[in-house]
Amino acid sequence: KVAVLKYAGRPSLELVRDQNALGLLQGVFGDQFGAFEAYLGGGQTVVNVNGLLLAPGCREDACASEKGLAVVDSAAGTAFGLVSSNGSVSYFGIEQTAVPAAVTEWISANW
Repeated sequence: KVAVLKYAGRPSLELVRDQNALGLLQGVFGDQFGAFEAYLGGGQTVVNVNGLLLAPGCREDACASEKGLAVVDSAAGTAFGLVSSNGSVSYFGIEQTAVPAAVTEWISANW
């Protein structure tokens, strides 16, 4: 378990900079974490969807076309990330077919 549920409703960057979540995400992105973090600007807030914390954001210089989403599963202690660039989505730490339905539904409604 990862104690990060307190970040629901707070800025996305607060979650991804939390020591517990940061360790998980750095495990996914390695030395590319800084590049991923740039997709989490824009002042959006963390959403709790059935225990999955979704931390959305965007590149502040291209918010309409460059979006990011960090997902932390607090119960399983896992994380993954997605980046949408001009409508093309890349998956990090998870295969597209394994993305939970709740995350897919959130993306459909919000991206």
